[in-house]
Amino acid sequence: MSRAYYSHAIILHLIGDYESSIDYSFKYEKLGTQIKDKRIKSLSKVIIASNYIKMGNPSMGKDILIDMKDNYEQISKTGLDIGSSYYFYLGNAYLEIGKVDKAIESLLKFERLFNKFVHEKSENEFHLWTVVGKRMAGKSLLAVAHAKNKNAKESLNLIESIVSEIKDQPRLFYENSIDILYNLAEAYEILGKLEESKSYYKQALNEMNRIAVKLNNEHRDIFLKNNKINNMSFHNS
Repeated sequence: MSRAYYSHAIILHLIGDYESSIDYSFKYEKLGTQIKDKRIKSLSKVIIASNYIKMGNPSMGKDILIDMKDNYEQISKTGLDIGSSYYFYLGNAYLEIGKVDKAIESLLKFERLFNKFVHEKSENEFHLWTVVGKRMAGKSLLAVAHAKNKNAKESLNLIESIVSEIKDQPRLFYENSIDILYNLAEAYEILGKLEESKSYYKQALNEMNRIAVKLNNEHRDIFLKNNKINNMSFHNS
């Protein structure tokens, strides 16, 4: 039952039904309390925080993550579940509320963690694909953060690194495919490279539409309505 709640919460998060994902995350957390599993409680809180960030309430997401930091660091030692994304979402939240230095600090911690996991999973094709995709998502957010902090060289170095990795990802980049392309578009826009930005925006839009056609009507409407691609400043240009 616990795995069912977890899987449902993750799927709803990916679809963009954030409120329903939070509901299932609370069910998952309640079950963790009942069976006295601290890891379940930590994972559920990370999912809840990620949903608040995606819903446009990054302060709430940040507060949840800060609250659980000690517990998370004691329990989450692996790298392949959403618990490993603690610093990714914390960096995301800080970026959204304008605390760019804090965002960079958190995303660098995430990158160091995933550099280690990429090395460890190098002999396992599926797990390597998974951790590389997650690392690319973190690096793309870090590129945005550096661009906002006027660290153009660092941002461009990260972008070049991600672009070189995209060529080696025949199945794209796990569940982060839209976000990676979107973040590259945003970083390029901040850096004033509008042609490159529009190119990656179009790729992100194509990826969004590719995924949308695989969903049923109800989920497709939610997915398209809540996708941040529609907020790009040059969307209508």
